[in-house]
Amino acid sequence: YAALGWSESSWCGESVAPPTSKRSWNELTEQEQLNATKLCLDRFHWDQNSLEVNTGPFPFILPPLRYEQWSSLTFDQQQIAMTVFLYKEKTWDNVGTADIEMRSFDDLTDIQKTYAVELGFYEKTWDCFQNHYRSETWRDLRPGIRSASEVLGWNQSSWGITKPTPDIYDQTWDELSVEEQAAATTLCYFDNTWPGGARDQLVGSVSFLQEGIKSQAARLLPKVA
Repeated sequence: YAALGWSESSWCGESVAPPTSKRSWNELTEQEQLNATKLCLDRFHWDQNSLEVNTGPFPFILPPLRYEQWSSLTFDQQQIAMTVFLYKEKTWDNVGTADIEMRSFDDLTDIQKTYAVELGFYEKTWDCFQNHYRSETWRDLRPGIRSASEVLGWNQSSWGITKPTPDIYDQTWDELSVEEQAAATTLCYFDNTWPGGARDQLVGSVSFLQEGIKSQAARLLPKVA
């Protein structure tokens, strides 16, 4: 926060807020944008003036743009998705089928990292929602992620982006137990993106998806906690 100009007095409302608080995302310098992403703020949440607490079932706030249908994206967003990340309409609407989603954020080029932010991602949300941590080594997984992976049938020898998924991944979302759904949610899956029960395409707008996610949160938050 200090790097964005905040002080204890301005944060508490006792003095004037810094100039960055009144700027849009595009008006920030590259360094200010980088500092914002370290606070889990992407373009969408910055421009929404949202320092919201994550109350959803996932470890991080859902990046909403990724779950909009291709036809709902602006021309510029489609161009970024196609030219930088090699998405096509089919691979965008069928979450989990694009080659780029097999890469961790660290494996992206510098240009791809820059444009990932344009699409609403930063390192933690990319690795969770896009890659589901599959590109990390088993040893490097945080304990909570490793435990969730074990619930879903993974172990040290079977884990990896090129390894076949456990049989549980062939089950539909509704066939998973509450514990298994909670584990999948820890890896940033939900009913529309779970491999065994993912719909053929994203259905409706992100607001439609988020209604389902709210219901999912109500069921799973006690378990996730």
